[in-house]
Amino acid sequence: MGHVTAPTVDEAIAQRYDFYVSKSLYWENLQMYREWFDDSQIFVGFLEDLHADPGAFFATLTEFLGIGPAEEFLRVHQNKSEGKKSLPQY
Repeated sequence: MGHVTAPTVDEAIAQRYDFYVSKSLYWENLQMYREWFDDSQIFVGFLEDLHADPGAFFATLTEFLGIGPAEEFLRVHQNKSEGKKSLPQY
């Protein structure tokens, strides 16, 4: 069996455009849920917003869910293990 090289992103999209692009068309993907849920019951969040301002993102999400202030859910867990190596934070 020979070595198989994975296609580049551009090649993969060109080969299976409908498959890859359809996954990124969130509005089309939401349509199936709109049959069962009112628009007011559907939350759409973007990864870019989560990265840019996690506090604001979670505040919006928790308000949508009606579960209280986001601060309750932003607690950071720290492993107190002695001698644990970790990657530097940039």
